[in-house]
Amino acid sequence: MIDLSLKNATLITHEGGIQATVNLDEGKVHSIGGPHEMVEATAILNAEGCYILPGLVDAHVHFRDPGLAHKEGVESGSAAAAAGGVTTVMIMPTDIPMTATQRDVEQKVEIGRQAHVDYAISAIVGGDMSHIPALANAGCCAFDLFLADVPEPYRIKIWQCSCKPCPRLLKLEGSPV
Repeated sequence: MIDLSLKNATLITHEGGIQATVNLDEGKVHSIGGPHEMVEATAILNAEGCYILPGLVDAHVHFRDPGLAHKEGVESGSAAAAAGGVTTVMIMPTDIPMTATQRDVEQKVEIGRQAHVDYAISAIVGGDMSHIPALANAGCCAFDLFLADVPEPYRIKIWQCSCKPCPRLLKLEGSPV
C-alpha cells in the first residue's frame, strides 16, 4: 500500500498538461497512472482542478552557513525554497568563508544534511585547478571561475583562460563527476 494517491490532477510534462493520478510513497513519486486509476493508499486526495508541476532548480543560492547563518542558513533557506516549489538548490562558493578547499566542501556537505531539498555544492577555483578532483570527491559538483569581484588568490587571469576544453577536467578519474 502506498502513502498517498493524488487523483484527477493535471500533471504538467514536457508534452503539456495531462490528466493523471500521481502516487506517492515515503515522500517520493511511486507511480503515475491514468486519472481514474485505483490503487490502495493510506490517503486518497481528489486533486481535480489542481496542477502538479516539476520541481524547480535554483542554481544560484547564497545560504550563509557557516559564518553568516544569522542572515539565512541552510535550514531556513531550504525550507523557504521548498515552500516555493524549489526542489534543488546549488550553493554558490562566494560566501564567507569561501568554498575553496576539500575541507570547505566537506563542511558544506555536513551542513547540507539540514536541507529540506536536494542540495548541491559549488567551489571556487583560481588559476591552479589541480585540486578539482579532491573537491569533486568531497562532494562538489560544480566549479566556478572568476575574473573579478573575488579576492586575488581566487581570481583567474584572462591570459590563463582558453577556449579549448581541458581534457583532464572533462573526466575526473575516480570521482563522482
